[in-house]
Amino acid sequence: MEFRILGPLEVLHDDVAVPVRSPLQCRALAVLLLDAESPVPMHRMIAAMWDDEPPTTARRQVQNTIAALRRLLAAADPIEHAGDGYRLRQHRSDLAAFTTEVAQAKRESDPAATERLLAAALRRWRGPVLGGHGGNLIKSISAGLEERRLDALEARFAALLELGRHGESVDELRTAVVSHPDRQRLTGQLMLALYRCGDRAAALRAFETLRGRLAEELGIDPDRTVRDLHTAILREDPALTLAPDPVPSSMRHDASSAPSLLPGAIPGFTGRESELDRLSALVDDGARLAIVAGSGGVGKTTLALHWARAIAHRFPDGQLYADLHGFDPAGTADRPESVIRRFLEALGIPAERIPDACDARTDLYRSTLANRQVLVILDNAKDAAQVRPLLPGGTGTFTLATSRNRMTGLITTEGADLVQVEALDRQQAKEILERRLGARRVNAEPIAVESIIDMCGGLPLALAVLATRAAVQSEFPLAHFVEQLRGVESGLSAFAEDDPLTDVTTVFSWSIGALSDEAARLFRLLGLHPGPYCTPAAAASLAGRPLSAVRALFAELHGASLISEPLPNEFHIHDLLRAYARELAAEAPAVSAEATARLIDHYLYHGCTAAELIAPRPRVPVAGDPRPGVHCQPIADRSAALAWFAAEYPVLLNLIDQTTDPETAWNLAWVPVTWLNDLGRRSEIIRTQIAALAAAEQLSDVTKQLYSHRIIANQSIFTDNAHVSEKHLQRALQLCEAADVLDRGFVHHHFALFLATVKDDASRALAYERTAFTAFQEAGSEFGQAEALSSIGRLLAHLGVPGRLDEALTSCQEALALLEKLDNLCAQIPVWDNIAFIHHRSGRTAEAFASFGKAIAIARSLNAVMNEAETSVGLGRVHAELGQAAEARAAWERAIEILEPSEPFSAARIRSMINGLSHP
Repeated sequence: MEFRILGPLEVLHDDVAVPVRSPLQCRALAVLLLDAESPVPMHRMIAAMWDDEPPTTARRQVQNTIAALRRLLAAADPIEHAGDGYRLRQHRSDLAAFTTEVAQAKRESDPAATERLLAAALRRWRGPVLGGHGGNLIKSISAGLEERRLDALEARFAALLELGRHGESVDELRTAVVSHPDRQRLTGQLMLALYRCGDRAAALRAFETLRGRLAEELGIDPDRTVRDLHTAILREDPALTLAPDPVPSSMRHDASSAPSLLPGAIPGFTGRESELDRLSALVDDGARLAIVAGSGGVGKTTLALHWARAIAHRFPDGQLYADLHGFDPAGTADRPESVIRRFLEALGIPAERIPDACDARTDLYRSTLANRQVLVILDNAKDAAQVRPLLPGGTGTFTLATSRNRMTGLITTEGADLVQVEALDRQQAKEILERRLGARRVNAEPIAVESIIDMCGGLPLALAVLATRAAVQSEFPLAHFVEQLRGVESGLSAFAEDDPLTDVTTVFSWSIGALSDEAARLFRLLGLHPGPYCTPAAAASLAGRPLSAVRALFAELHGASLISEPLPNEFHIHDLLRAYARELAAEAPAVSAEATARLIDHYLYHGCTAAELIAPRPRVPVAGDPRPGVHCQPIADRSAALAWFAAEYPVLLNLIDQTTDPETAWNLAWVPVTWLNDLGRRSEIIRTQIAALAAAEQLSDVTKQLYSHRIIANQSIFTDNAHVSEKHLQRALQLCEAADVLDRGFVHHHFALFLATVKDDASRALAYERTAFTAFQEAGSEFGQAEALSSIGRLLAHLGVPGRLDEALTSCQEALALLEKLDNLCAQIPVWDNIAFIHHRSGRTAEAFASFGKAIAIARSLNAVMNEAETSVGLGRVHAELGQAAEARAAWERAIEILEPSEPFSAARIRSMINGLSHP
């Protein structure tokens, strides 16, 4: 029997959850677990269960509670008397495993081994000890465990820094510092990681943030260790620079680039020996692709994951997994290019180096895997077209795709082997019930068991749902559940046609009928969520309930085997169950409409909030305040905003695809634009804005059409589609006559950019930019005025009109003053770039380089890589004009490094400039 307390309390027997529902039982079991194998005297049991106000019958209630726990845990019988109290016999627990792994890590002299052990130990934490529940005594013990977790976290970061893996540590350290601002060692580690990444300014800012907070809240200075590190960073002490990594390259590869994306083990697996043997034999024979095909709910995913975990050791370079959602009831199958991006990021490819173009992204994926031994699991594939781009090119890889279709196209063209999965035979179905309910109980009622197997049609999903209910209500005979099932009217008739094996919704309906009213309501509403997964926060908005209540309801649904949690806080519902939930939700259209509206408000609110943190600027007016019932979570900073988009972008895409209301479609399409632009993912911006433009035209809304035309035009300039850009800008110019003055300003501003960048017509561009500035003044837009003033300064310097360079500099300085007033640091980067250009044209070389340095420093502090690339191009040009070939080459190579994935034609143009340095 296994106990988990590093998070909500969980008890498992043979991988099957044993529900402990009584609060007193939870507290009693918790104190026994927290005191490990030591005896817990009666007075301590009472203190843990009732704090300072125990009832007069406390001793008797403790005895009754322990007796109830013994009945519940009878399969292992782990509780025994010890003096006047109790203790747990030897048992498995996540706390014991955590303690062991941390102790082993302390004994290790190899930092790579230390990091691996600590990472494994920290992964055991699923949240606060016991979910943050318990009395004063339990919370006091839990606080000590949390301190041990933070010590382990700091020790792991120390090992990562020793290994030279500072780059991959920065984001985690930032999150840790925000969550635990009082841990000065974490701030010091963040400072060192940032400095080693070349971001000295950010390292110094981290120290200033710590010093300011300590002074304000406690009236003290940072510790001596952190102050000494700050001094060393100011002096650029060479001792801070990491020596060459002593770890062999093969070890570094294993540590940093061997992803394991397989979800957690699915309990209750049994049988399928022939299918498992067949898959293993295919690997032995050098096969590279297998298809596991079978009807919905037949157990394809469980089979694939069980086999993958058993054979993972044969693929030391990693295991990749993706649920392709090919049969999602909403019809939102994952796009191959999105899956490839996730795989590449898992393989250690920085996001900014992943190509925007689909073909280039696929090429990078295949070349990355060319010489690696990697297992790829593609779950729930729709068809061969969805799978084909995801097939690796290397001979050391093996790909397993599961589908309801046999995908004969892959068998014909790719040489795939087919493993057909049928419904379980009666013996295998019985084994599943025995594993979950115990052989004694199953063998005691053979007639009822035969009826259950018939009703479930040999489908593991239906058997799991039924067995969970029977395990919870262990006092009832199995015949009781058979009678209940016979009295249920099943729905979702489409499944009866789709799957002649059974109408599994009889089991679903019966199981849902056993839920609390609130949990059943949440289950129905989850059918409205577009997937691929749902977070508790999104579910809270969907249901219009507090987050704490929804977490409890998720626990109830999880306990009933109606949802799964493959990753922390990402809940997944099987597509058959989702379709059933959607049908149930359709029975109450008004309730469903309100829930969907709250869900959309949830994503609009959080998306707009995150976008504002990524690049503060006047936002497109996509939504007002969220309606009542929407759960609004704070997003702390830019890093948290980037993380929110990275997690929720697949959901946003599904929402855009599914919505039929053009107003909603337009609003949702705008939410990810700032984030995508920050990453240079221009083709995805264009795709979302094409959808937005179609919605705006359906609404006959000129303002919305203008927004979309402008962005499509602007992004097309950088994707080598000048003709597309010009077409959309010309249309925008036609439409803006009927628009308000602010819209006219932005249209003229973007057309000026097009003329200067594509047509090289600075004179006409200047005229359009002056028109834009006048419009921005009339509209009272200080941001718009700053954009126009900066552009005017650049264009004046570009024209080289005698006597106009001072005017150009003044124009940019006015732009800078406006942006400083608006506290918009990101928008200052191109202004400093333009100031540098003007200084260079004026012969003020030192001032030019100082301004370029300012632009690059801001860009790096914000991780605004596209801005850094643009500035690096300008810096290289100045070096080249001054005859400084080596410096020009270095600046341009940095720009190429950033631009190659998303703007290959721009990178090619810069490469030709480098060649020009070599061949004057």
